[in-house]
Amino acid sequence: MDKSQFRLPELIQHFDTYNRTDGKSLATLRWYRQNLGAFLGWLIDAGRPITLGSVNENVVREYILWCQERRVHGHKITVQAVNCRVRSLRAFFNWLYRKGYTDTHLLQDVRPPRLPAVIVDTLSEEEIARIMSTQDQSTVLGSRNIAVLSVLFGVGLRLSKFVGLDTENVHIEEQYVKVMGKVVNNY
Repeated sequence: MDKSQFRLPELIQHFDTYNRTDGKSLATLRWYRQNLGAFLGWLIDAGRPITLGSVNENVVREYILWCQERRVHGHKITVQAVNCRVRSLRAFFNWLYRKGYTDTHLLQDVRPPRLPAVIVDTLSEEEIARIMSTQDQSTVLGSRNIAVLSVLFGVGLRLSKFVGLDTENVHIEEQYVKVMGKVVNNY
């Protein structure tokens, strides 16, 4: 069979199966499905063919430009969202190349849009103390909240990572927390 005639929906499904069996997180799987689905939807809405041979660097660049100019509820899609879409497309086309569906990595020269530098302000000790003082240590809920806040502030975890912690990865006596294979000391 001519590889260029493979349909993108089936290839995306194969990519999804590969990622699921490779142990990717549910959030990563959703991220790929959403971003690749948006690209596929754009192809369909534009009346373009959805076969592998019909997609090239220029088509993807047209899609990126469309994303950059598109407005949703009067607002442009964020640079971060466009960046995510490009990164997921690059990962998909890299996988297609590695698995032999394409002879080259078709998007090798396509780079995600540059993200603006963002400086995140950290909380001062006074701000942290004020937040902690809102919790009543004499209640079970307040004690739990103080423990949660202590880990979040002390370790610098994102809430999503904290929620995903397993109890076997929290080592109170040794004072470390294992997060996605990383060890963070002194919480």
